[in-house]
Amino acid sequence: MTRSRSPCRGPAPVGGQHGTVLPVVLFLLTVLALAGLFAARRSATVEEIANNSRMGEVARLAAESALRYCEAVVIDAVEDGTLYDNAVKARLVTAPPLSDAGDAQARWAAIGNWVPGAASLIEVPAPVDSLSTEPASAPAPTCMAEAMTRSRYLVTARGLSAGAAIDPATGALVGLAGSEVWLQAIVSPTLPVRSASGAGYE
Repeated sequence: MTRSRSPCRGPAPVGGQHGTVLPVVLFLLTVLALAGLFAARRSATVEEIANNSRMGEVARLAAESALRYCEAVVIDAVEDGTLYDNAVKARLVTAPPLSDAGDAQARWAAIGNWVPGAASLIEVPAPVDSLSTEPASAPAPTCMAEAMTRSRYLVTARGLSAGAAIDPATGALVGLAGSEVWLQAIVSPTLPVRSASGAGYE
């Protein structure tokens, strides 16, 4: 008597789970790829915001240095001092005196008056002992001082960061690179000053 043997077979798949591993793995890989892409884009955005903030701060510091420089030039000119060259003091606008910062005759409001080399524009020299490479790669800060009524002066300063560029024909900012900051102050001889005796103001 001969016996026949049937080939050995494994257990049949239970509950239709056969072939589900590959789709699950592909789904997880897709989720991980999207999460990585989102993290990379967020990191780039944060870096761009930080860079914009840094450029804005550099431009603000440049504008502040220009404002202080022009204020010092005005004080030196009014007091007949010798701290600044007469060629620099000659750039002060003495006429017509402005009534306020929004006066229609104010030169600072016309961007064409900020062309490099303009008669009323004062360029702030770079500090000799500066160790920073940032100001060297940025346009020099500039300022303008205009006489006002009641022996006052309106000082306007413009500061730029690295990457900013000025159109030499129009004085306007070229492109979207870099940062630009404008500041204004009024130098007035009528501000109260503490007297030498300390008893009051003069």
